[in-house]
Amino acid sequence: MANDLSEELRRLHNAVTRLSAKIGDTSKKLEESSTSLSRMTEERDHLNQAYNEEKRKMKKIMYVNERLMRELETQRKEIEQQAKEIEKLDYQLDFQSKQFLVLSKLNNAAQVSRKLNTVKGKPKGVKNVSSWGNAQVQIATNALHKELEEKDSGFDNELTGSKSLPTKSTGVIMIFRRSAKFQSR
Repeated sequence: MANDLSEELRRLHNAVTRLSAKIGDTSKKLEESSTSLSRMTEERDHLNQAYNEEKRKMKKIMYVNERLMRELETQRKEIEQQAKEIEKLDYQLDFQSKQFLVLSKLNNAAQVSRKLNTVKGKPKGVKNVSSWGNAQVQIATNALHKELEEKDSGFDNELTGSKSLPTKSTGVIMIFRRSAKFQSR
């Protein structure tokens, strides 16, 4: 029995030694796994932080992009409005230049008529020199009016319908009013 008991103790001792070694190996593997898990957790946290930082940067970029797009659209609308105003001013300037040209031609026609009256005297069949001069001015006026209508025909399509722009008939009325004042001088 003492032999059996010592044999049993030796067997138990071997089992405990084996189990202790197994526990040591398992403990070592658990420690390695724990270290690896800690590293992976740190890496995951670092990746999450980098992702969140990139996400914040993208949101900022998108906000700046939207703001710049709104500013660009505002500038585009301002430029379009300025282009329309420039076009109106250009048309008005061109129209005023034509009016000045017509008035200059009317003035020249009136001067020619006066010179003819003074140089030639009263033509035959004309009872009143001033009526003959007025007829000459009227003929010149009609020719100039026709010329102005031909030049304005190309600009009719450019009118935007704005009340600030003079129309062809308004310009002609203004020219005839001015020529009437000029003729009465």
